[in-house]
Amino acid sequence: MKMILDRDKIRSKTVQNYILADSLIIDGQKVVAAFYFDEQNRYNAYELETAAVKAAALDTLVRKWVSEFTASYERKLGHPPAAVNRVNFQEIKQGRLSIVSRWDKHPPKVLIGLATDNNLYYAKVMVSYR
Repeated sequence: MKMILDRDKIRSKTVQNYILADSLIIDGQKVVAAFYFDEQNRYNAYELETAAVKAAALDTLVRKWVSEFTASYERKLGHPPAAVNRVNFQEIKQGRLSIVSRWDKHPPKVLIGLATDNNLYYAKVMVSYR
């Protein structure tokens, strides 16, 4: 994975059991990506995070990003999410993904939602092949 990122001149660094990549463009969105590996050094999951913005942009921007990611994964996986939730502002808690769309009946397991850190909000995608 690191060789592919280096070849494409994408800044990345290895941190414990994952590779953190800066400034990837995924589905038209600039994201930070983390690529995870198991004990045998096999790739098994990734996470994408958009830019973090102030609460005032949550409904106009971050929810739009979540919607775009949901549509993209629906196309990629060939079926709609198993569950879709409307997450209100009070349900978004630091350190926890507030899941909007979920595919979990067959691998890969995909979660798309809203997250917050230091009063800034962003869209997040979590994909696991386990």
